[in-house]
Amino acid sequence: PLSALAVAPAGADLAALAGHRLLRRRDGGASWSLLAVLTARPRAIEISADGHDVYLLDDDGVAIVAHRQRTPIFDGRAYHLVRCGDELLILTADGVYAWRADRGLEPRGTRVPARSLACAAAGAALVLALGSDLSTSFDGGRTWRARDDLPAPAIDCVGIAADRLWVGTASGLYVVPIAPPP
Repeated sequence: PLSALAVAPAGADLAALAGHRLLRRRDGGASWSLLAVLTARPRAIEISADGHDVYLLDDDGVAIVAHRQRTPIFDGRAYHLVRCGDELLILTADGVYAWRADRGLEPRGTRVPARSLACAAAGAALVLALGSDLSTSFDGGRTWRARDDLPAPAIDCVGIAADRLWVGTASGLYVVPIAPPP
């Protein structure tokens, strides 16, 4: 069974985790190929916007995986990763980092109490940090503001639409505006 799946925006390039195996499809789903057998416990994957690179979050940090090789881009404890436009955002204990092939790894923002990140599909400026609270960044993860206008605590998941957020909690699904009221 697959434990994680990532798809490039065009929809033809996919990556998946199946146990300690990292798989890839480049033909819209006709066939899977083995990209690597992983030694550290894999926790999440992401794929680049162009579908070329596959990123892996495991117990050793974050890496690009290609041709059965793991090339580190962040060493240390990382909690989550997400593709935001052309950047890969990495949530760590120290804060948020951004990685691009042409710039490398850069500190992006201070520590945010979160377990995962989410980005708006339309642009990389809107980033959500999901933890015990929901925090919003409108500058790509550089600064954060905790949302205090949500209808229920204990947020389980969030989806981003063009003009609203879908917030899933134990008590139901709620729709709230992207920008909190002033």
